[in-house]
Amino acid sequence: VSPAATPPLYRSLALARRRAVEAARRAFAGSRVVATDRLHATILAALLGVPVLAEDNTYGKIARYWHAW
Repeated sequence: VSPAATPPLYRSLALARRRAVEAARRAFAGSRVVATDRLHATILAALLGVPVLAEDNTYGKIARYWHAW
């Protein structure tokens, strides 16, 4: 689908998403370690090669993810 055929709301959301991911990447890449209880923060830090101190939340998502991999 060409960008011109994409509805304006989708283009706006896509731009906001790219900006949010880039801001998180910059923040995490400049860190010596990331301490979090959020799964997506754990994954992003790991992908960037930043050491992670992951505290599991009440849902147990981080532990389930860790054991799956």
